[in-house]
This record gives sequence, C-alpha cells and structure tokens, in this order.
Amino acid sequence: MRKQVTELFSDSRSDLGRLISRTGMINQLQQLFAHGLPDSLKESVQFAGEQNGKITVVVPNALVANQVRMNQHEILRSLRQFKEFEFVYQITPRVKPITEKPKPKNKTSPISTRTAELLLQEAEYCNDEELRKVLESLASHAK
Repeated sequence: MRKQVTELFSDSRSDLGRLISRTGMINQLQQLFAHGLPDSLKESVQFAGEQNGKITVVVPNALVANQVRMNQHEILRSLRQFKEFEFVYQITPRVKPITEKPKPKNKTSPISTRTAELLLQEAEYCNDEELRKVLESLASHAK
C-alpha cells in the first residue's frame, strides 16, 4: 500500500516528515535570531544551529566573525527575550566564504582568411570611421 505524498510530508514518524519539521523549526529560529542582531549584521550572519547553549552562526568572512564576537554580549542579551534562546550563553561564528562561479571566457572562433579579406575590402569602402574600425578588428581574428 502506497502512501500519498502529503502523508509523507505530515507524518512525523517518517524520515521525510522529521526532516521537514526540523527545517521549519530552523527557519523559525533563524527569524528569531535575526531580530536579536544589530542592523549592521542582519544581512551577513545566518543562524546554523543551537546545541547545549551554544549558537553556531555562518558568516562570509573573518571581519564579520570578529564583529559577531565583539557584539556577542549585546546579541545574547537581546536574544534572551525569546524563550527559545533563554539559556544560550555563547555564539560561535564559522566562516564560510561566498564563492562566485568563475565566468566563462568568451570563446572567439577564428575566421577564415577569405572572410578576413572580405571584411578588409568592406572596411576600405566604408565611410563610417567607427564601423571601419570594427570591420578591421573583426578581420584580425583570422586563422
């Protein structure tokens, strides 16, 4: 007997149901945690988890990690207004740099020598100075 997809999502006994429940709980804690942060850190600090009174946060660089450490007491004081963070006593920042995928280089295919000759001929008869320069530049891509 197969279970419906909605049953899998809502069943707290299934692995998927527990995972979805945990994800929802972490999202709620992230929102509460963001309320306790100073405005200057809200965009760059992300709640990762809490265990035994220690909060782990993910930051993009060492500068933000130091700012979290320096403001730790203020952050903890403002977080203690929420019952979820009532017994938290430490914040541990973990640096995870934001990496951008390298942009692919434009691949210019070389043109044939015949095509280059035709472009140069057109450039000779062209009255527009800018268009002539472009045609000559294109002709320089010959094999």
